[in-house]
Amino acid sequence: RSNSHWSSFVVYSADLARLDFGEPIPVVPLGNGSGIEVSPAGGWAAFAMTVTPCEVWPCTVRLHAAPLDGSAPARIVNQVVGNWRGYRFTADGAHLVHHGEVVPFDQSPFWSWLSSAPSDGSGPAVLLSVPQESPPPGPGIGSFANAADGRVVFTEWHDEAPHVYSVPVEGGTPTAL
Repeated sequence: RSNSHWSSFVVYSADLARLDFGEPIPVVPLGNGSGIEVSPAGGWAAFAMTVTPCEVWPCTVRLHAAPLDGSAPARIVNQVVGNWRGYRFTADGAHLVHHGEVVPFDQSPFWSWLSSAPSDGSGPAVLLSVPQESPPPGPGIGSFANAADGRVVFTEWHDEAPHVYSVPVEGGTPTAL
């Protein structure tokens, strides 16, 4: 998935359906990044890009989304000083759910969270995970999955145990399962 502190590459899109017609395949540059995720509904690609220059970890990493046809430039969906541990589109492609992690310069205990934002960058990211009530080490996100009904299910570690929650992709109070 997304290990965005690695080098960035140019991300391209190509319409392979044109192979059937023997037409030239236009290749569209979407931007620089790594950890490409494509919407299951089609139309969008997400990728992470480290903001340069970055001499010392942790760096600022931006999460971008771009239309696959190159009809608009990539938009910043969210950014973090740390790393994007993973990101996935919802089944309809309307939202991008992302797991962020911040690791302090001295590598002391980190904290992580789960958030969601509209894929087209038209709105701010909203917190999905249980808010931290204490300084690090705080709760840590384990895995997450997008359900077809517009909810996100995730594990979050606190009290030295994993807890499973469900929350609407638009945000709200997580429900313990």
